[in-house]
Amino acid sequence: MPKLSAWQGCPTTWDEKLLTIRVWLQNCSHDPNHTSCRPQPFVPSRLVSVGLDGLPPRLIHREKANGNENMEYAALSYCWGRLLPLRTTTTTLAQFTQELPPLLIPATFAEAMMIARAAGIPYIWIDALCIIQDDMEDWQREAATMDRVYGGSQLTIAASHSPDSSAGCFPLTTAEGHSSRDALFRHRGSGRYVRFYDGDVRDRPTLDNRLSSRGWSLQEQLLSPRVVSCLQPEMHWQCHGSHEVENGLSFGPVRDTERDARVPLRIPRMLQPQTTTLSPVRLRAAWEKVVETYSGRSLTFEQDRIPAVAGIIRHFASVMSDEPVLGLWKTTIARDMAWTRLWVRRPAKAPGDPLLPSWTWGACPGAATFLHLNEPLTDGPRKGLVQTDAKTHVRLLSWDVRWIGTPYTSPLRSACIQVEAPAMLIDMRPTEEEMGGPFRGYYQVFGENLTNTAGVFRYRCFGYFDRQDLTASATHLCLLLSTGRDGETGKVYEVFVIVEPVGLPEKGRYRRIGAARLTGATPSFDLRKTMSIVLE
Repeated sequence: MPKLSAWQGCPTTWDEKLLTIRVWLQNCSHDPNHTSCRPQPFVPSRLVSVGLDGLPPRLIHREKANGNENMEYAALSYCWGRLLPLRTTTTTLAQFTQELPPLLIPATFAEAMMIARAAGIPYIWIDALCIIQDDMEDWQREAATMDRVYGGSQLTIAASHSPDSSAGCFPLTTAEGHSSRDALFRHRGSGRYVRFYDGDVRDRPTLDNRLSSRGWSLQEQLLSPRVVSCLQPEMHWQCHGSHEVENGLSFGPVRDTERDARVPLRIPRMLQPQTTTLSPVRLRAAWEKVVETYSGRSLTFEQDRIPAVAGIIRHFASVMSDEPVLGLWKTTIARDMAWTRLWVRRPAKAPGDPLLPSWTWGACPGAATFLHLNEPLTDGPRKGLVQTDAKTHVRLLSWDVRWIGTPYTSPLRSACIQVEAPAMLIDMRPTEEEMGGPFRGYYQVFGENLTNTAGVFRYRCFGYFDRQDLTASATHLCLLLSTGRDGETGKVYEVFVIVEPVGLPEKGRYRRIGAARLTGATPSFDLRKTMSIVLE
């Protein structure tokens, strides 16, 4: 069988795409098995009328809408790009309530309006138009409702491949986001074509496309009950009840029984507050996957690192019935503090937000992951470490997070936490391999002269400093977060954070500078020697 171009064939027309979207939406809206896909009742402060009433597209204020009017709306998820030709400001607001300038409407906006009209949805929410961009109070207030905006949309339209608002929902390029190992074969006997996909096709909407690299888009994807991803060559439909592909592939809902680490990125029904049956352990695992995915994404403005995930934080707070502490959680503070930057060889790609306190993963200058060992990531047995006697040792005594304006969307005024935990000084020295060999992240501790000989791996301290690698021997104050024991080998694992004083040590104020774990036959920390510090 000759191998043809992976995406050879007749692309669907605009009319065919619009009809497919309309059918998907109707099927989901009327299927009794899709009750969890129903949007949560909400009407944003402003919406764009798409023209179903016969009038030109324009801004509609919620307060001025007819009380009996159908206020169902779609929402657009897209990349801004470097330039945005059309946005609402204090000077254009009055004009836009009369009519959006037709010659200035960028292609992505115009095509999203076409999709909404074809689906019978009278309004659409587009952030550049529905938020007054030069009014900081309005931006903070509206950004704080982002979870409700996307959770209340009838349909979120994701311009997945578009680099900016001018490219349209379906840009001409088709190569991006598809593996060269995808292939299309023609069966000699029947003459039919069979397409083979590299990897799980359900990951296409949330991985390896332009939109999936942007920070703001993650909560737009996760919090929307229905999403149509405008991918090439095939659109994808995702809702809490199914995943459909334009070529006819159909998948059922993501369930709690699926152990794939990427499940939280597939809009699982299990994360819906009104239907979740997910165990606390699995909810924590889902949250940590969100942190790992989100922290590796790009933001135009680093100060948006917390605002762009604020909706997801509020969503998880309602699902987990827990209190968030700037990206950490009150009841699992030991586990949450055990974040570390990924051990990639290249320098951290972003400087991080200097206004964020050192103890939150939001201050990580790049992607973050976790070193915790206080409980397993799944409910059942897993390969690798089998832990018993898992314990946490840090207590959250108090916290003080103050905002200049609206919580989570305005700048921080101040933020600190007071914790109590076992503490000790640890001498840490980078190994020779640490300075350029294969064992980056491993340290010699307590003056031990360990070497990796005869195939025996002897280094027992692993971790990363938050801003840069350790390049010289130093003694650091360390706070114990949690301990665990490998049920197979009997080894003890201790996870700790590394801190340094802010000002004079007697003032008791510190900043976090890293996290690591120790492995040994016996514990290194003395649980009786605790100290209380304030982390900034």
